Amino acid sequence: MALKDKFRIKGLDINKKFCKSSYIILQNKFNMVIKLCKRYLKDDSNENLHQLRIALRRFRYTMEIFVACYKEKEFNLAYKIIQKLQDELGKGRDLDVLLEKIDNFEKFNFHQLKENILKEKEIIKDTIKKEIVKFVEQKNDFNFLIKKR
Repeated sequence: MALKDKFRIKGLDINKKFCKSSYIILQNKFNMVIKLCKRYLKDDSNENLHQLRIALRRFRYTMEIFVACYKEKEFNLAYKIIQKLQDELGKGRDLDVLLEKIDNFEKFNFHQLKENILKEKEIIKDTIKKEIVKFVEQKNDFNFLIKKR
């Protein structure tokens, strides 16, 4: 597959106006976030968390590009939902990275520290899952971004 094809978004036409294109682009990014949310809820592995975090970040930053195309109130509400979920995913990912680093220092007997981090990780996983469920339940709040009017 050519690199250009990897980033191609089906249905996008270079002749479409900027705001009309936003629906197609954001729909594509949003669908990926929903797919990865479902994957994480089935398997809360470090890799699935990482992939979801990346997809959510891409969706959020793409939203920022098209901010002028949407009503401020609707946009801000959706953006804050994304921002909160992204913050929780970041906390979870930070703990994953920290655990990997601690594993590299096992000879220094960080056993208790590692146990405490693992407990915190379980709490963060529960919080992340709750936020994902809320996000998926609120997906209609994003219709204004991804559906043509």
